[in-house]
Amino acid sequence: MGIGWKSSRAIIAEGQRILFARSIPVGGEHLNRAVAQALGIGAEEAKLLRIKLCQAQPALDENRARQEINAAQAKPADAEAASPASEGFALLSASLAAAEKDRRVGGIDGVGGVAVAAPPAALTAPAPKSAKGKLPADPAEQIVLVEEALHEPLGRLIDELGLCRRYYEATFQNKPVEKLVFVGGEAKQRRLCQHVAREMQLAAQVGDPLVRMGRISEIGIESGIDRRQPQPGWATAIGLSLGPVSKRS
Repeated sequence: MGIGWKSSRAIIAEGQRILFARSIPVGGEHLNRAVAQALGIGAEEAKLLRIKLCQAQPALDENRARQEINAAQAKPADAEAASPASEGFALLSASLAAAEKDRRVGGIDGVGGVAVAAPPAALTAPAPKSAKGKLPADPAEQIVLVEEALHEPLGRLIDELGLCRRYYEATFQNKPVEKLVFVGGEAKQRRLCQHVAREMQLAAQVGDPLVRMGRISEIGIESGIDRRQPQPGWATAIGLSLGPVSKRS
Protein backbone atom coordinates (compact mmCIF):
# COMPACT_ATOMS: atom_id res chain seq x y z
CA MET A 1 0.00 0.00 0.00
CA GLY A 2 1.38 3.39 -0.98
CA ILE A 3 0.26 6.49 0.95
CA GLY A 4 1.29 9.57 -0.99
CA TRP A 5 0.58 13.28 -0.96
CA LYS A 6 -2.55 13.53 -3.10
CA SER A 7 -3.84 9.97 -2.84
CA SER A 8 -3.10 6.41 -1.79
CA ARG A 9 -2.60 3.29 -3.88
CA ALA A 10 -3.95 -0.09 -2.86
CA ILE A 11 -2.09 -2.82 -4.74
CA ILE A 12 -2.57 -6.52 -4.10
CA ALA A 13 0.16 -8.66 -5.58
CA GLU A 14 1.46 -12.21 -5.57
CA GLY A 15 5.19 -12.05 -6.09
CA GLN A 16 5.73 -9.77 -9.10
CA ARG A 17 2.20 -10.30 -10.41
CA ILE A 18 -0.32 -7.53 -9.67
CA LEU A 19 -3.80 -8.96 -9.05
CA PHE A 20 -5.65 -5.80 -7.99
CA ALA A 21 -4.95 -2.06 -7.97
CA ARG A 22 -6.99 0.99 -7.05
CA SER A 23 -6.39 4.65 -6.31
CA ILE A 24 -7.96 6.04 -3.12
CA PRO A 25 -8.41 9.84 -2.90
CA VAL A 26 -6.97 10.15 0.61
CA GLY A 27 -3.35 11.22 1.09
CA GLY A 28 -1.01 13.34 3.16
CA GLU A 29 -2.58 16.57 1.94
CA HIS A 30 -5.98 15.54 3.33
CA LEU A 31 -4.44 14.47 6.64
CA ASN A 32 -2.66 17.80 7.04
CA ARG A 33 -5.84 19.70 6.25
CA ALA A 34 -7.76 17.72 8.85
CA VAL A 35 -5.15 18.51 11.51
CA ALA A 36 -5.05 22.18 10.49
CA GLN A 37 -8.83 22.51 10.70
CA ALA A 38 -9.13 20.70 14.03
CA LEU A 39 -6.30 22.59 15.73
CA GLY A 40 -6.91 25.97 14.12
CA ILE A 41 -3.48 26.23 12.52
CA GLY A 42 -2.20 26.60 8.95
CA ALA A 43 -1.80 23.62 6.62
CA GLU A 44 1.98 24.07 6.45
CA GLU A 45 2.18 24.32 10.24
CA ALA A 46 0.12 21.13 10.52
CA LYS A 47 2.50 19.37 8.12
CA LEU A 48 5.56 20.44 10.14
CA LEU A 49 3.85 19.40 13.38
CA ARG A 50 3.17 15.90 12.06
CA ILE A 51 6.78 15.58 10.85
CA LYS A 52 8.09 16.72 14.24
CA LEU A 53 5.90 14.27 16.14
CA CYS A 54 6.87 11.47 13.76
CA GLN A 55 10.55 12.07 14.49
CA ALA A 56 9.91 12.24 18.24
CA GLN A 57 7.72 9.12 18.34
CA PRO A 58 10.39 6.40 18.85
CA ALA A 59 11.72 8.11 21.97
CA LEU A 60 8.20 8.67 23.32
CA ASP A 61 7.23 5.05 22.71
CA GLU A 62 10.41 3.77 24.36
CA ASN A 63 9.81 5.95 27.40
CA ARG A 64 6.17 4.84 27.63
CA ALA A 65 7.13 1.19 27.31
CA ARG A 66 9.75 1.55 30.05
CA GLN A 67 7.21 3.18 32.38
CA GLU A 68 4.60 0.50 31.79
CA ILE A 69 7.10 -2.34 32.19
CA ASN A 70 8.07 -0.87 35.56
CA ALA A 71 4.40 -0.53 36.49
CA ALA A 72 3.72 -4.14 35.46
CA GLN A 73 6.64 -5.39 37.55
CA ALA A 74 5.25 -3.56 40.57
CA LYS A 75 1.84 -5.30 40.28
CA PRO A 76 1.00 -8.32 42.48
CA ALA A 77 1.35 -11.68 40.75
CA ASP A 78 -2.40 -12.32 40.61
CA ALA A 79 -3.12 -8.90 39.11
CA GLU A 80 -0.37 -9.38 36.53
CA ALA A 81 -1.79 -12.75 35.52
CA ALA A 82 -5.24 -11.20 35.08
CA SER A 83 -4.17 -8.79 32.36
CA PRO A 84 -2.34 -9.53 29.06
CA ALA A 85 1.37 -8.74 29.22
CA SER A 86 1.15 -6.74 26.03
CA GLU A 87 -1.70 -4.45 27.07
CA GLY A 88 -0.76 -0.78 26.89
CA PHE A 89 2.72 -1.47 25.58
CA ALA A 90 4.26 0.69 22.91
CA LEU A 91 6.29 -0.70 20.01
CA LEU A 92 8.21 -3.84 20.83
CA SER A 93 10.80 -5.60 18.73
CA ALA A 94 9.71 -7.84 15.87
CA SER A 95 10.97 -10.88 17.79
CA LEU A 96 8.31 -10.32 20.48
CA ALA A 97 5.52 -9.50 18.05
CA ALA A 98 4.95 -13.12 17.02
CA ALA A 99 4.38 -14.18 20.63
CA GLU A 100 1.82 -11.42 21.12
CA LYS A 101 0.02 -11.51 17.79
CA ASP A 102 -3.35 -11.80 19.50
CA ARG A 103 -2.92 -8.24 20.79
CA ARG A 104 -0.73 -6.63 18.14
CA VAL A 105 0.20 -6.84 14.45
CA GLY A 106 3.46 -8.79 14.06
CA GLY A 107 6.43 -8.32 11.74
CA ILE A 108 7.04 -10.09 8.43
CA ASP A 109 10.12 -11.01 6.45
CA GLY A 110 11.22 -10.70 2.85
CA VAL A 111 10.84 -7.03 2.00
CA GLY A 112 12.85 -5.21 4.63
CA GLY A 113 11.67 -2.47 6.93
CA VAL A 114 10.34 -2.10 10.44
CA ALA A 115 7.61 -4.26 11.92
CA VAL A 116 4.41 -2.40 12.78
CA ALA A 117 2.75 -3.16 16.11
CA ALA A 118 -0.63 -2.15 17.50
CA PRO A 119 -0.69 1.28 19.17
CA PRO A 120 -0.78 1.49 22.96
CA ALA A 121 -4.22 1.33 24.54
CA ALA A 122 -3.51 4.56 26.39
CA LEU A 123 -4.05 6.51 23.17
CA THR A 124 -7.69 5.44 23.00
CA ALA A 125 -8.42 7.88 25.85
CA PRO A 126 -10.26 11.15 25.05
CA ALA A 127 -8.04 13.82 23.53
CA PRO A 128 -6.95 16.66 25.81
CA LYS A 129 -8.69 19.97 25.28
CA SER A 130 -6.79 22.63 23.37
CA ALA A 131 -7.71 26.15 22.34
CA LYS A 132 -7.75 26.81 18.60
CA GLY A 133 -4.23 27.58 17.39
CA LYS A 134 -2.69 26.81 20.79
CA LEU A 135 -1.09 23.42 21.32
CA PRO A 136 -0.10 21.84 24.65
CA ALA A 137 3.61 21.76 25.33
CA ASP A 138 3.70 18.02 26.01
CA PRO A 139 4.46 16.09 22.75
CA ALA A 140 2.44 13.11 24.01
CA GLU A 141 -0.64 15.33 24.31
CA GLN A 142 0.04 16.78 20.88
CA ILE A 143 0.08 13.26 19.43
CA VAL A 144 -3.33 12.52 20.96
CA LEU A 145 -4.77 15.73 19.49
CA VAL A 146 -3.35 14.98 16.05
CA GLU A 147 -4.64 11.42 16.07
CA GLU A 148 -8.09 12.64 17.08
CA ALA A 149 -8.03 15.09 14.15
CA LEU A 150 -7.07 12.28 11.74
CA HIS A 151 -9.98 10.07 12.75
CA GLU A 152 -12.29 11.05 9.87
CA PRO A 153 -9.87 10.88 6.89
CA LEU A 154 -8.26 7.71 8.23
CA GLY A 155 -11.71 6.19 8.64
CA ARG A 156 -12.42 6.89 4.96
CA LEU A 157 -9.10 5.35 3.95
CA ILE A 158 -9.73 2.21 6.00
CA ASP A 159 -13.28 1.87 4.64
CA GLU A 160 -11.97 2.06 1.07
CA LEU A 161 -9.27 -0.50 1.85
CA GLY A 162 -11.90 -2.78 3.30
CA LEU A 163 -13.95 -2.54 0.11
CA CYS A 164 -10.85 -3.33 -1.95
CA ARG A 165 -10.09 -6.33 0.19
CA ARG A 166 -13.63 -7.71 0.03
CA TYR A 167 -13.82 -7.31 -3.74
CA TYR A 168 -10.44 -8.98 -4.21
CA GLU A 169 -11.14 -11.89 -1.88
CA ALA A 170 -14.53 -12.47 -3.50
CA THR A 171 -12.76 -12.68 -6.87
CA PHE A 172 -9.73 -14.69 -5.71
CA GLN A 173 -11.29 -16.83 -3.01
CA ASN A 174 -8.26 -19.08 -2.62
CA LYS A 175 -5.77 -16.22 -2.28
CA PRO A 176 -6.64 -14.14 0.81
CA VAL A 177 -4.68 -11.00 1.68
CA GLU A 178 -1.97 -12.00 4.14
CA LYS A 179 0.01 -8.88 4.95
CA LEU A 180 0.38 -5.14 4.44
CA VAL A 181 3.53 -3.37 3.28
CA PHE A 182 3.42 0.43 3.60
CA VAL A 183 5.39 2.65 1.21
CA GLY A 184 5.15 6.29 0.19
CA GLY A 185 5.98 9.47 2.06
CA GLU A 186 3.22 9.06 4.65
CA ALA A 187 4.50 5.59 5.57
CA LYS A 188 7.08 7.36 7.73
CA GLN A 189 4.17 8.07 10.09
CA ARG A 190 4.41 4.81 11.99
CA ARG A 191 1.37 5.39 14.18
CA LEU A 192 -0.74 5.96 11.09
CA CYS A 193 0.44 2.61 9.72
CA GLN A 194 -0.18 0.98 13.08
CA HIS A 195 -3.76 2.19 13.10
CA VAL A 196 -4.50 1.00 9.57
CA ALA A 197 -2.92 -2.41 10.22
CA ARG A 198 -4.85 -2.88 13.44
CA GLU A 199 -8.17 -1.97 11.82
CA MET A 200 -7.48 -4.26 8.87
CA GLN A 201 -6.32 -7.02 11.27
CA LEU A 202 -3.34 -7.83 9.10
CA ALA A 203 0.36 -8.35 9.69
CA ALA A 204 2.23 -5.31 8.43
CA GLN A 205 5.53 -3.53 8.08
CA VAL A 206 7.01 -0.37 6.65
CA GLY A 207 8.71 -1.28 3.38
CA ASP A 208 12.24 -0.17 2.58
CA PRO A 209 12.94 0.00 -1.18
CA LEU A 210 16.63 0.61 -0.45
CA VAL A 211 17.12 -2.56 1.60
CA ARG A 212 18.68 -4.57 -1.25
CA MET A 213 20.84 -1.77 -2.57
CA GLY A 214 24.55 -1.88 -1.85
CA ARG A 215 26.00 0.46 0.74
CA ILE A 216 29.16 1.28 -1.19
CA SER A 217 28.88 5.03 -0.70
CA GLU A 218 29.13 6.99 2.51
CA ILE A 219 25.92 9.03 2.47
CA GLY A 220 25.55 11.05 5.65
CA ILE A 221 22.21 11.58 7.33
CA GLU A 222 22.54 15.29 6.55
CA SER A 223 21.58 14.34 2.98
CA GLY A 224 18.11 13.43 4.22
CA ILE A 225 18.65 9.69 3.62
CA ASP A 226 19.30 7.79 6.83
CA ARG A 227 20.10 4.25 5.73
CA ARG A 228 19.66 3.07 9.31
CA GLN A 229 15.93 3.69 8.91
CA PRO A 230 13.43 2.50 6.25
CA GLN A 231 12.98 4.95 3.37
CA PRO A 232 9.43 4.20 2.13
CA GLY A 233 9.23 7.56 0.37
CA TRP A 234 11.73 6.35 -2.24
CA ALA A 235 9.48 3.53 -3.48
CA THR A 236 8.33 5.30 -6.66
CA ALA A 237 11.78 6.58 -7.62
CA ILE A 238 13.44 3.20 -7.03
CA GLY A 239 10.66 1.38 -8.86
CA LEU A 240 10.95 3.61 -11.92
CA SER A 241 14.72 3.23 -11.98
CA LEU A 242 14.34 -0.57 -12.02
CA GLY A 243 11.79 -0.55 -14.85
CA PRO A 244 12.23 -2.53 -18.09
CA VAL A 245 14.92 -1.40 -20.48
CA SER A 246 14.10 -1.51 -24.18
CA LYS A 247 16.37 -3.88 -26.09
CA ARG A 248 18.19 -2.51 -29.10
CA SER A 249 17.98 -4.64 -32.21
